[in-house]
Amino acid sequence: MGRHTLDNTMGATAEPPQAAQLRRLLTQLMEQKEQLIDAMTHRSQAAAAGYSAISAATVARTSPVLFDRMIDALGRQSPLNEDDLQVFRDYGKIRAQQGVSLPDIQHSWRVTIQDVLFAITKAGRDLEIPDALLLDTTHQLLALVDQATTAYAAAHREVELELSRRDLHMRADFTRALLLGTLGAAAVRQQADRYGLDPDVEYRAFRTRLTDPDTTDASPWSMRAAASYGLTTVVDGDLAGVLESARTLYTTSTIGIGPPVPLADLPRSFGLAGRALATAETFGRPGPNTLESLGVLPAVIADHDLGAELLRRLLLPLGTDAQAQLLIDTVDRYIDTGMRADLTAAQLVVHPNTVRYRIARFEGLTGTDLRKPHATLQVWWAIRYRETTRRGI
Repeated sequence: MGRHTLDNTMGATAEPPQAAQLRRLLTQLMEQKEQLIDAMTHRSQAAAAGYSAISAATVARTSPVLFDRMIDALGRQSPLNEDDLQVFRDYGKIRAQQGVSLPDIQHSWRVTIQDVLFAITKAGRDLEIPDALLLDTTHQLLALVDQATTAYAAAHREVELELSRRDLHMRADFTRALLLGTLGAAAVRQQADRYGLDPDVEYRAFRTRLTDPDTTDASPWSMRAAASYGLTTVVDGDLAGVLESARTLYTTSTIGIGPPVPLADLPRSFGLAGRALATAETFGRPGPNTLESLGVLPAVIADHDLGAELLRRLLLPLGTDAQAQLLIDTVDRYIDTGMRADLTAAQLVVHPNTVRYRIARFEGLTGTDLRKPHATLQVWWAIRYRETTRRGI
């Protein structure tokens, strides 16, 4: 906007004294526009980190039109119109796309408005503008700034949300590719730094269930909670992710965790996390579960033929009544206590001789000698396999 625009806006003939004074004041500001913009640009870059990351020319590129819109609205003595507001919305979008944060923009604007108010005061004194008119012009400018701030801030947030959603999708895609092994070793190293992963550090994969595959917030251990531990995604309806090997998960949800491996080996860790999850679900073990904590239980559910044979040979001869269940429970507890009849009796609240009687009866019915380690392992395996059949696995 130039001098002729102000003349057209405020009228060139029969101009009231106050309007003429305002026109002179705004014309003076327009004549200083380039100097003001240059000073404000450098002040913004010095005051806000977001602006220092982009060139002065890029910072200044949007300033002239914003300056013109403000001066024009002051000349009209009216609020910003819809066309003006759209200019400020576009400005907010541009700054968001440039990576300048909203707090940095607002801080820059506070610095800029101070410069403009100083320029208005100085020009007013030079032109002998009445203090009342200067005060009124200041109030109008601040009201326009409020309007502009509301417009650019809303547009900035929209772009931020869109960029955030896009980043989440990209992170999820990268995590999925990392876990499924669809990225080559070179691509893994190239992209790892972008997502805060160290190619020289070992990580664990984890996997848990989402109660509703169409709703990522439906799991007791939600996407938001999981994301606080590392990268997350959804694989075949399950919540999955990458965890620093030193991190500990705090949750009561059933989660399978793979062993620590280099980034390029995460598909193996993820596969084992899946086995750990399936095993933990089968045996009703909530919380974080690893192959180390589960022992040989994953093998029990993996080898159905062996489990079925041990069940047929060692447990079916006992029958299926309550007495058979009592013998199995006692033997299970007996093995768990390290073959200690006294500890087993304390846990079952019976006399140790009762435990000894039940153990002897079990051995007699099954032809097993629990003093032999390999026999004890087979009985334990049969009992665990029986659990899977009772759970319908």
